[in-house]
Formats: sequence, structure tokens, C-alpha cells
Amino acid sequence: MGLLKEAYKKRKKYIIEQKKSKRTMVAFIILVVILLAVTLILGGFLFSDF
Repeated sequence: MGLLKEAYKKRKKYIIEQKKSKRTMVAFIILVVILLAVTLILGGFLFSDF
């Protein structure tokens, strides 16, 4: 009985971890896109001065 409960808890934790990692991946991609956009905009401003 105890073993089953432990296995279930581990499985639940694993599924939650999987969801979290997927979310962090999406957040990371969005962050990279935003950073790229910001650098392009700032770069455009800097280079338009020269």
C-alpha cells in the first residue's frame, strides 16, 4: 500500500515537473524573442545616428 502511494506521488510530481519544464521553455522562447526585438530596435536607433 505504501509503495503504491509513493509511486503515485512520484508520478504526479513527474507530470507536474513536465508541465513546468514545458512552461519554462515557452517562457524562455518568449524572453529570447523580446530580447531580440529590443536589441534590434535599440540597434536601429544607434545606427540611425551614425
